[in-house]
Amino acid sequence: MHTRKTFCRFCHANCAIEVDIDGDRAVAVRGDVSDPLFGGYTCMKGRELPAQANHPERLRSSQRRLPDGAFAAISSGDALDEIAGRLAAIRDRHGPRAIATYCGTYGFMNSAALPVALGFHQGLGSPSFYTSITIDQPAKVYLGSRVGAGSVLAELDARDYELRRDRARAALEQARARLGLPVGSDDDGLDPQGVGVVRQAKARLEQARSVADVLLRRTRLGLLAAPQLRGTDAARPVAEAMGRELGWSRRRVRSEADAWPAAAAGAGIDLAA
Repeated sequence: MHTRKTFCRFCHANCAIEVDIDGDRAVAVRGDVSDPLFGGYTCMKGRELPAQANHPERLRSSQRRLPDGAFAAISSGDALDEIAGRLAAIRDRHGPRAIATYCGTYGFMNSAALPVALGFHQGLGSPSFYTSITIDQPAKVYLGSRVGAGSVLAELDARDYELRRDRARAALEQARARLGLPVGSDDDGLDPQGVGVVRQAKARLEQARSVADVLLRRTRLGLLAAPQLRGTDAARPVAEAMGRELGWSRRRVRSEADAWPAAAAGAGIDLAA
């Protein structure tokens, strides 16, 4: 097993990749993290190239159609010679424009197919070169041929632009205020404790603690005033029940149970009586 650095051929992005090779088979593809442009990025299609290359039904040679419709293997050199002979006959009879090429789907995305086909047409002198863009999105090609440097594509209403700009600035200042940042300043130093949402959450937490303390005191007084609940054995199950309601930790439950005698003494109640 060894690894080779290369580039992905799936599309014209040419992402830098590393390929693990076992014998003469590519078994894994991943992004090359050392590449300064892509930084290890690859898409799912590129990472699945080994599955495509090793597919059992992959064509491994050019094919010639036989009279009965079947196909037979033919060397690439012989195939190109036959194709060249037929294309030459078409060109001599009808001119270069009669020879057209369409690059779409994988033929358009392949890293070499598009420039090779374009170079072939330039050498042939045929403008009949089509892709999925010229067929499906002709406006892009047409616009590119009609617009030059410095051409005005659109005009914006100045007042509309100013309103949208001012609205964006106001939204930015509101966001800065919510984060506790100074309004009208470029200072982006953020103190988490100064953020409005954090302050509000802390206030709610303190309020909840105050309510819990009040309930705790009232509950203690009610329990201590009931003769049947004055015994020390009642403290822990009561503390556990309160802990479940108030979200206490187990440590808090133990401390509250242990504090029960002191609370009774403070209320002037003798638990042993």
